[in-house]
Amino acid sequence: MYQSRANAYKTVGVQSASPERILDEVFQRIRVDCQRALSALESNDVDTRCKQISHAIKLVDALESSLDTALAPELCENLVSLYGYVRRRLFDANANADKGAIEEAMELIGEVHTSFQSARKAA
Repeated sequence: MYQSRANAYKTVGVQSASPERILDEVFQRIRVDCQRALSALESNDVDTRCKQISHAIKLVDALESSLDTALAPELCENLVSLYGYVRRRLFDANANADKGAIEEAMELIGEVHTSFQSARKAA
């Protein structure tokens, strides 16, 4: 019963959040997933590592699918390339238990997140 109420609360929170807030949450969650994957890698928890990286990849896919190419074609083209690279690094990290690939993906997403926040404040 408690879980269903918590899920309902989350659903309302997401439905009422601004697009900027949702993007902010997605960026943050990708970084959390990467951090959890790093911890799982260090503790040889393959199942958790795979789940966290897979979730991060799904969120990168969501970021890419949310791009509005009509609004900013060149920026979107650059972000599609960057998101594709991040996705490949996460696949590499999963396939090869590559700590450096996770760290690189997390750093790149962090840079995009910071740029997004700066642009939002400037607007």
